[in-house]
Amino acid sequence: MDAFECPLSQEGRYRLQFSTGWVIWERFLALDDLLLVHEREDLPLAADMDEEHRHPGIVDLLLDGEYRLSVLPGLTAGTLTIRKA
Repeated sequence: MDAFECPLSQEGRYRLQFSTGWVIWERFLALDDLLLVHEREDLPLAADMDEEHRHPGIVDLLLDGEYRLSVLPGLTAGTLTIRKA
């Protein structure tokens, strides 16, 4: 598996937890963290929407830097991604 990705469309407290109960990440994500624009703002240019030009709004290292968690904002939902660092 190259990466784990999960869409997030609602603000709230998110947690990554092992079945043993060990919490490795927990954070409140606001709509500003998940969405690129709000109701009355202009949409970004299409050229700015591809993966190469998108920049994560949140980046955290997990398990002593072994994995990288990032949250990329999107038009209708953000994407939480976990990759090997």
